[in-house]
Amino acid sequence: MHCLFRSAGIALAACALLALGACATRTDESEVSAIGDPSVVTGFTPILGDYDAPFPAIARGTSSRPLTIPGLFGKGALAPDFLRHRPREEKRILEQCGNPRPEAQPAPPSTMDRIGIPARGYIQKEFERYAVAYAAQSLYPFYHSAEITRSGFAPELAVKCFRLVRYDTKDDEIRFDAIFQLRLDSYAAGAASHRDAVQIRPLRIYFRRGSYEENKPGDKVSISASMAVDATWFEQTRGRSETVLSYAFLPPQSFEAKEDGDHFRYFGWDERAEDFVSDWSNIERLPLPPISSGLAPAEPEPDDALARDSGKRAPPVRFRVTVAEASRVPAELKLVAELVAPTADLTDMVTGVVKKTLRFPF
Repeated sequence: MHCLFRSAGIALAACALLALGACATRTDESEVSAIGDPSVVTGFTPILGDYDAPFPAIARGTSSRPLTIPGLFGKGALAPDFLRHRPREEKRILEQCGNPRPEAQPAPPSTMDRIGIPARGYIQKEFERYAVAYAAQSLYPFYHSAEITRSGFAPELAVKCFRLVRYDTKDDEIRFDAIFQLRLDSYAAGAASHRDAVQIRPLRIYFRRGSYEENKPGDKVSISASMAVDATWFEQTRGRSETVLSYAFLPPQSFEAKEDGDHFRYFGWDERAEDFVSDWSNIERLPLPPISSGLAPAEPEPDDALARDSGKRAPPVRFRVTVAEASRVPAELKLVAELVAPTADLTDMVTGVVKKTLRFPF
């Protein structure tokens, strides 16, 4: 049975229920489903020097292929919006994200994973034409290398900012470029302060157009993003590995896809001070990754050229970022949304379908 939205009334209602139920069990449709524009890839990297420098990435699919994500400001002739923001807001981003003491190891290429399971039924496939979720991950130390004593250690971030990019390999165009910042938060205890939490906030988003299948100029696009950190450590007598934090640092924001005009949006920007606000009190405090304990020092093997001093090595963690885009859905799909949840806001409906269909984590 094929579920088509050309019928009205009872036929449409029946088809909607079947699409959410019986039609969803079909397996012959899964092979023809595509999630998002196939020419667009995701790059994700810790900022260790030049925040706009090109960086390597790996796109995963039927086969993994290496590629280079270009810089946003790398082209010779810059558009007016680039020239307007570069000497002021972008200069402050460079200051906020500077890393004068990066860890010895370079950041490995980030890997992009398409999120989702094969579409099951007409409705899900139709929603994927107007909404997409994607993810990327990168390995890098969370803390700077430091001496760890019995009383603990003073944590210091190994990386302050990350860059997340959606790059169109076919047209050599950056469609989406986001920079977000990490900060250690402290609580006071007598004359000392203890850094016991991390905070995450967006600094800037450049948006040109969406990357779902039916994207086009003039679309109103809702975008949201989250980051998670996976860590592995040893605790007394057993090893542990888990996701230690997961946070939606970018609540749903509305953007317009356009060829011309200003494509930049800055968050927490103080026009009077011409800088990003220093008040983080409204940003959620998140748990820090644990460090290993209960291990005796071990001498490095003589032939281990990469060995470091015991107790000073900064172990890598896995930073995972997930983004969802959703545009306006056609009237037919809106009618289905009303049939399923008459009182629900359409945006919530689309977000819910994206979460369930694409296994969106937040």
